[in-house]
Amino acid sequence: MLWNGNHGRTYFYQSEIPYDPPGSGQLYQRGPATNGWASYKVSNAVTSHEAWGLGIYSVFSTSHALCWTRAIEVPRIPGVQFHHMITVALGDLGEISHVINDNRRSHFHSPSGYTQGHTLSLGPNA
Repeated sequence: MLWNGNHGRTYFYQSEIPYDPPGSGQLYQRGPATNGWASYKVSNAVTSHEAWGLGIYSVFSTSHALCWTRAIEVPRIPGVQFHHMITVALGDLGEISHVINDNRRSHFHSPSGYTQGHTLSLGPNA
């Protein structure tokens, strides 16, 4: 989802990134530091946006491990604030490395192979 307007609010967002994304050649077209695409993106031109309760899930079904860089991508400015976000990677075929932008590690691995995300908030100073 791409949000382009100012003064937007989201009160609940749930998304599953593609189960069977394209091969690594296409997946990594955005550049060497960015794998895949954010599920929820706020345009860099937006100066005010706030969101609560976002959950982004990965259920990769391919035989190769994939690493998505981030679930949520937003401009780092005081008017853009996010609260109570989580990522969950099910299975052991990949991961979402960061909940939001590049500054929040999103997961830990449990012995069962289930990967649980962390809930966090991003305010004006994060």
